[in-house]
Amino acid sequence: MQASGADFRNFDFHIHTNFSSDGVLSPFQVLNALRSRNFSHFSITDHNTVAGVTDLLKSAGDEGCRKIDFVSGIELSTNFEDVEIHLISYGVDTAHSGLLELLSEFEGNRRRQAELRVDKMRSLGFSIDLDRLMEMAQGKTPSGVTFLKALAEYPENHDKLEPYLEGERSDSPYTNFYFDYFFRGGRAYVDAPLLDYMKTVETLRDDSFLCIAHPGQYPEDKPSKLAVEGVRGIEAYSSYHDGEKTDDFLDLAVRKGMLPVAGSDFHGHRIKPGIHLGGHSCSDADMPLRLMEGVQSTGGTIFPL
Repeated sequence: MQASGADFRNFDFHIHTNFSSDGVLSPFQVLNALRSRNFSHFSITDHNTVAGVTDLLKSAGDEGCRKIDFVSGIELSTNFEDVEIHLISYGVDTAHSGLLELLSEFEGNRRRQAELRVDKMRSLGFSIDLDRLMEMAQGKTPSGVTFLKALAEYPENHDKLEPYLEGERSDSPYTNFYFDYFFRGGRAYVDAPLLDYMKTVETLRDDSFLCIAHPGQYPEDKPSKLAVEGVRGIEAYSSYHDGEKTDDFLDLAVRKGMLPVAGSDFHGHRIKPGIHLGGHSCSDADMPLRLMEGVQSTGGTIFPL
């Protein structure tokens, strides 16, 4: 399927909305931005939720605008050999029973992690209230964004937060805060179970097109190990990859018989400055069409919006 009149150099298959715990734009705002820039294909891949996909499909309507081909997506947080790995599922039915079971498991684990993170932050001398944190999360998993905002409500926390509010870490405050405090090895890191990578692949491989997200973010030995049966794509083109890394993952894709996929990992300027829609360096106009074929081969639907 091809979106009529579209520029096939413009596509992005890794976009977050405000249904992610750390996204800014609504799904409809993303759609309008892509329409204005003459995009041909895109996917919403919010963290561990398909609510943004559901919202977009309900609200997009038929305004007589040029159509953009849309494929549903979700970025799942999994564990593989004690490393957090993000796996994108394209084209999965938002009511898929296996997916819903995975998300229920994830939410239970994340609620407990939020409680333990609050305890850890208090042990580090911060003031923070769990009920207020959950209120600010608005039903989502509390992210580094939510934590930093909740902590900033207390004047007594400001000295400790100064690097993120005004200092040397304020260039990307939410992302920097998350990595400094909550990522493995961070000052407030607490272990909480993630979804098992192999179980997730087994659950979704027959009913969606699975893709390894931003492989350059993982230890060098992991991407090739992640390329197991049922994982059909690898995000070779990413805002996180320089030309050398992109070439490495293109080579890996050839060796493993995987499709190279392009995604910016857009969250919005306030969350990830400098990462813009379509910012993935891929100019291969055939890549979106090959992905669409792959999605359809697993029973997924392409929506012209």
